[in-house]
Amino acid sequence: MLLPRIYDRITRGEAITLQSENGLAINPVHADDAASAVFLLLEKSVSGVFNCAGPDTLTLRQIAEEFGRYQQTLPRLVSEPGDPTELIADTRGLRSLGWSPRRRLLDHIDDVADRA
Repeated sequence: MLLPRIYDRITRGEAITLQSENGLAINPVHADDAASAVFLLLEKSVSGVFNCAGPDTLTLRQIAEEFGRYQQTLPRLVSEPGDPTELIADTRGLRSLGWSPRRRLLDHIDDVADRA
């Protein structure tokens, strides 16, 4: 899992490589929100492809800096040339069924820390 690996690398003082200045952009989902999406799909007996994502789009730099603040340490970030990837999920399908994410990553860093 990406987030616990980032957290663990910061704990060990290892460098995190970023594409360009800020790195990868994602909208990570909390496990509780992902589970609620699955239960909703089962409850409604729908099939198809549904993207599940959190409410915030964050770069790898933002995530690493927040994890560093939580650990009271500065993460070692190394920028390399390149175009950063954006893995932003479109959750309109799930939202049309009444689902919405309830947990923001930055409000639950302790959950990531417990899994690292």
